[in-house]
Amino acid sequence: LKKTARDHWYIFNLPAVITCPGATPDCIKYCYARKAEKMYPSANKRRAINFITAVQSDFAERMIYTLYVELYAAEKRGARLNVRIHESGDFFSREYFEKWLTVAAELNTVVSFWNYTKSFDFIYSPAEAAAINSRGSIWADTKPADVEKIAALNMPIYTAYTAEEIA
Repeated sequence: LKKTARDHWYIFNLPAVITCPGATPDCIKYCYARKAEKMYPSANKRRAINFITAVQSDFAERMIYTLYVELYAAEKRGARLNVRIHESGDFFSREYFEKWLTVAAELNTVVSFWNYTKSFDFIYSPAEAAAINSRGSIWADTKPADVEKIAALNMPIYTAYTAEEIA
């Protein structure tokens, strides 16, 4: 996801691993977000605050407000607003996933949402996956049943492996 003069990005992160119920052993072993948390203590603090915010009952309303502020800033620059949900962390419950659906329902005509997820069990339909532009994240140890779920949800597949590693 590239930042350009025409794109304004807002990224909402959560603590790595502990908010990732679908993480595989490889995902945990190679987690780049954990590296950032070790290198930058402020990342831990911000992600912890975000998690506390995410479990609050008014999370969707607060996020909608925040994103309208970000949208205003983007439009002032002549840019479009893109939201990356979880550069670190993942949808840790169905209830939390539904909060993001609420946010997207309010803003999806003016904001582009993006996420990479292993929390396939919390996504019930292709329409839900599409509402927040979900991509199925896989590793070599991803279960075939999870790959089938990604296909059933009509989500593109993403992997952190390089083309050479895949070959």
